[in-house]
Amino acid sequence: MSLLYTLPFWTLARVSVVQGQSKLPAYEFDVDLTKVENDQLRVVLKVPAIKQKEVIYYLPQIVPGIYSKLDFGQFVSNFRAETVQGRQLKHEKVGKNGWKIHNARQLYRLSYTVDDGYETHKDLGNKPYQSAASSFVKDELFVINHNCLFGYFDGMTKLPVRLTFVKPLGFFGATSLLAIKKQPTKDVFLAADYRSLIDAPLMYSQPDTTVIKVANTKITVAVHSHTGNKYSAGIAQHLKSLLKAQKDYLGGTLPVNHYSFIISHGIGKPGSITGDALEHSYSSFYLFAASNDELDPIASLVRKIASHEFFHIVTPLNIHSEEIANYDFNQPKMSQHLWLYEGMTEYATLHMPVKQKLQGVAEFLQNVRQKIVNSRKFNNRLSFTQMSKNILNLSNQYYNVYLKGALIGLCLDIRLRELSNGKYGTQHLLQDLSAKYGKHKPFKDKELIAEIAKMTFPEIRHFFTDYVINAKALPLKEYLLKVGISYDAKDDHFRPVKNITDQQKRLRKAWLGR
Repeated sequence: MSLLYTLPFWTLARVSVVQGQSKLPAYEFDVDLTKVENDQLRVVLKVPAIKQKEVIYYLPQIVPGIYSKLDFGQFVSNFRAETVQGRQLKHEKVGKNGWKIHNARQLYRLSYTVDDGYETHKDLGNKPYQSAASSFVKDELFVINHNCLFGYFDGMTKLPVRLTFVKPLGFFGATSLLAIKKQPTKDVFLAADYRSLIDAPLMYSQPDTTVIKVANTKITVAVHSHTGNKYSAGIAQHLKSLLKAQKDYLGGTLPVNHYSFIISHGIGKPGSITGDALEHSYSSFYLFAASNDELDPIASLVRKIASHEFFHIVTPLNIHSEEIANYDFNQPKMSQHLWLYEGMTEYATLHMPVKQKLQGVAEFLQNVRQKIVNSRKFNNRLSFTQMSKNILNLSNQYYNVYLKGALIGLCLDIRLRELSNGKYGTQHLLQDLSAKYGKHKPFKDKELIAEIAKMTFPEIRHFFTDYVINAKALPLKEYLLKVGISYDAKDDHFRPVKNITDQQKRLRKAWLGR
């Protein structure tokens, strides 16, 4: 449902943002990072004009890439709604994340206090999804996941968002957001809409930034370490060969012209190194905790996790359903295609190193074996599509999307290779789906499998019906035999077929590149 907005004369100058030739009302948020008290920041919003008598202001319950309810409204206190004269308007709390404001046509300004979600990295591994939370360390580090600080009015997520940050002198804001003004102590950023805002985290600290170029893409690596050491150049070098291999795997180009790796490194428990990450369309955010300050283990862990997160530029950036394109941050409808968003992404992460000759076949098969063994800990009799649709109520099954989901990708790849006599696999499928849909054209959730069958082979629909929709046991033994690999499910061992046929050799070479 579209809403009409009436702009009082006193708002015209301050809420207009030029986009092309048109001017739109916008959210205008202000945050002063130099005024941190008790790990809290004050957020001020000059609101777009509102026509309704009552309106609800929300912070998200959940954000894309996270499949649990996190209720970011829990970090908000001292909520205040005011008229232009400073008179407070009546409001009441709605659930955990909303505030209903009365006489909303008079609303001019909102303000509230936000507490950070964590101060140190020591709880990494114990408290999940810290990569979606925020952290405020005075005069040192500000991790800004916008879902923690900034909200939206019900039905008004399509308006532009303007952020103004007052920052400590010398601080740099690492983000994929468009910066429309940069000054020594103030930055102004613009997001096309609320969805785009949440998709672009921000980290403020003293700069440690390295920029590299991979094909058509500018890659920025921005790091803050509580040790005070500089890591970005070393991490960038570790990432460069990986990103070049991923570029080749994706057909020689990358579907984005810029991308940021935003990394926060803290001190962890002795003898441990742990991490957490969250993907975004043009960036990914990483939290790492290590008990030492050596570059190699930190860079190696970044590289390991970054391989998966970077592949998300394909899914869901360029291939996604209407549920993702029109994401509801408080009453989300889940897509049935986690096999695509996470399963195929993890399979690409698994397959790319062996296909691009970064690792041997034996190491690849050992990784496949680990997926098989670990997936048995989950309920594999669940329909993968139904599990995806109901994942918020089946969060204990979620990790299986990286296990069975990747194995679905493996079997799908081999089946496509078989049907095409080696000429077509999941690499090509993802490229074709990206071309058909793309960032601004979502698919209909119920139609994707039929569309894939039309684009590839009619027989592939039976694969999805049997193994993704109806949850038959994956035919790993049968399919691996097609590429000359004998798999024994009793001991989970792989062995080469003794009398391999020319067809098996051809499919194996097409699949693994050797």
